[in-house]
Amino acid sequence: MRLARWQGPDGPRVVAVLGSGLADLGAMLLINGIPADGMRALIREWEHLLPMVQEEVARKERDGRLLPLVESELLLPVEGFGRVIGIGHNYRAHVAEMGKSVPKVPEMFLRLPSSLVPPYGQIVLPAASPELDLEVELAVVIGQGGRSLGEGEALAAVFGYTVANDVSVRDFQHRTSQWTAGKNFDRTAPVGPWIVTRDEIKDPQALTLSSEVNGEPMQEASTADMIFPVSRLVAEASRFTTLEAGDLILSGTPSGTGSGREPPRWLKSGDLVTVSVGGIGSLTNRVVAERAS
Repeated sequence: MRLARWQGPDGPRVVAVLGSGLADLGAMLLINGIPADGMRALIREWEHLLPMVQEEVARKERDGRLLPLVESELLLPVEGFGRVIGIGHNYRAHVAEMGKSVPKVPEMFLRLPSSLVPPYGQIVLPAASPELDLEVELAVVIGQGGRSLGEGEALAAVFGYTVANDVSVRDFQHRTSQWTAGKNFDRTAPVGPWIVTRDEIKDPQALTLSSEVNGEPMQEASTADMIFPVSRLVAEASRFTTLEAGDLILSGTPSGTGSGREPPRWLKSGDLVTVSVGGIGSLTNRVVAERAS
């Protein structure tokens, strides 16, 4: 199933996505004591609520009560993101193009929710730097989560998957050994457009990733090139923090980024950037220059 958050006339709502239509789940959630926009609570109670969700979706599809899918009305797939954990240097070809050594353990960093961008929102080119770089990534949405998970049980803690463009400001990223600044400029990283539940993704290590700028291909790879698979990333993250429903893990980007080219290909104001993950979806975002304060 595909689940999203939609900006309705009465406020944000959780919806199921069926082709070009949306089934509004807000009323059903309210009946069950969950806010109409409560994606995080829906994920937490998914096993209990799934039969009701399926019944509601089938009823609305049968009665012709689907809403039209208007891309600009989709919101970040989870309200009020808690943990957003990024992974660096996790694709073999990308490590090679950057001249790095293959890491022995996953390289993790944290993103602030303020750095995220809705599915079709604008990526902001900061006034502080021209070195804005794209990164298509498979994003993992945590379900039941937990602490100190074994790698063998980690995938069971996953609720589903979405798409991310882990846009980086490279000079700020490499000023120090800590990547915090370069990964957290406001409104730089689109996420969405929806969550595809785990049951629809048979193997997260067999998905195709791609990106392009103004129609020019940039990245093309498979998640099979990951150094650390999704199960290892979830297990490693759970060693230091208790993962909770709706948390996000950005699993790393493949080769072909702008910084890996000669000369570098930085994103510019006006660029149209598309990143895609096969079986999940695509994000298309316009780059705009930061307004002077």
